[in-house]
Amino acid sequence: MTLKKHSLAICISLALLGSLTACSGSSNKSSPVTNQTEQGVDKAKQEQAEKDKAAEKARLEKERQEKEKAEKEQKAKEQAEKQYAEKQKREQLETQLDPQGKTKWRQIANFIPSSDTSVNNPLQASQNGKISPQLGAAAYTNGDSRYVDGNTVKDFRDQATRASTSYTPSFMSSADIDPSKIQMLEILNSSGQPIANIHFVNQQYSSYNTWKSAKTPTVGGDPIDSIMSGYVALPTKPDIDLKSKGQATYRGHTLAQTAPNSNDIHLGNIELNADFDAMKISGKLTNRNDRLLDSSVKRFFPEEFREIYTTDKDEWEDDKENLKLISKEEYAKLEAQWEKDLEAKMQQFRKIDVSINQTDIKTDNSVISFTNPLGALSYTDDGKTRNTGVVGGIFAGDKAQEVVGEIQGSSNFMSFGATEVTK
Repeated sequence: MTLKKHSLAICISLALLGSLTACSGSSNKSSPVTNQTEQGVDKAKQEQAEKDKAAEKARLEKERQEKEKAEKEQKAKEQAEKQYAEKQKREQLETQLDPQGKTKWRQIANFIPSSDTSVNNPLQASQNGKISPQLGAAAYTNGDSRYVDGNTVKDFRDQATRASTSYTPSFMSSADIDPSKIQMLEILNSSGQPIANIHFVNQQYSSYNTWKSAKTPTVGGDPIDSIMSGYVALPTKPDIDLKSKGQATYRGHTLAQTAPNSNDIHLGNIELNADFDAMKISGKLTNRNDRLLDSSVKRFFPEEFREIYTTDKDEWEDDKENLKLISKEEYAKLEAQWEKDLEAKMQQFRKIDVSINQTDIKTDNSVISFTNPLGALSYTDDGKTRNTGVVGGIFAGDKAQEVVGEIQGSSNFMSFGATEVTK
């Protein structure tokens, strides 16, 4: 009996121990419900973090766009203010000779007769009332202004004729001011056909131009190389203190026709050195492509065949020792070869550098000017120095900041302008 009770107690104890062990083991594991709750919390946190990140990105992008917009608006405002200020400054520059601030000096008539002005006396036309009310503006023009309109030869200097074309006097006053930029105005007749071109360069205080007929006029059966050069400027007053400037260098350009009856205008280079202590000026021309030296080259080009050969039998009979009698065909071949060789040499000398010989700076005619009417240019040919041409011009600007004028070589000429180089 005692043994049975003891066995039962052992069984009960073992049963209880198993139950406790089972309970103890189950306490180390999460239930499925708890695990799902934790995963949901983590996912919500991740989604919120992504939302916060996207919101921050959107905020930064909005700030960037607003900043960029504000910067653009500010830049546009500053640009508009700058353009307005420049426009006002340009307007004041263009109208400074008119007390009422209306008439623009750069719109001065550029087609006054050459007899009414000269390269070193450009105030003459203004003083005699030919271009009133532009008193004080300097204007010069030179050359042939005839052009072809249909089958008729007309003169562009005639005001009524000019009025029948598309020409407008404001073409330079409304164009850019850029000393290194060649600009062009094409002039049309009443039918819309081109009759002439004006190439020009606007400096701050002066403009220079070249007018060229679109077609070559023919008068009496002979073609006319119809071209004009000219300038308009605010001239430097002769009472300024030039001595304080000492020596000054001016650099700029020339406007020149490249070949006879050509409409191509070349922008060459010019450098002028002014010595205001000695009142002298000299310079040089580079990057040329013009006909300035054509006449001089032809004058010195040898014509030996004319001294050796003849087609005239009587002439040959009189001087058999020095002359050779040849046929007209042979003589024509020699002449054609000579003309070919001459053209080749002229082509070569259209591009060589040319010196502008020293000449005096003067304070005559209410302007500061210079002119050398004989042998103003020099170049080297077959080891010899040749002198040719005419150079003239004036200083422009209140402190002689610019130079403008004309260079001639026989019947060929071109306008030029230059700006003082900052020291």
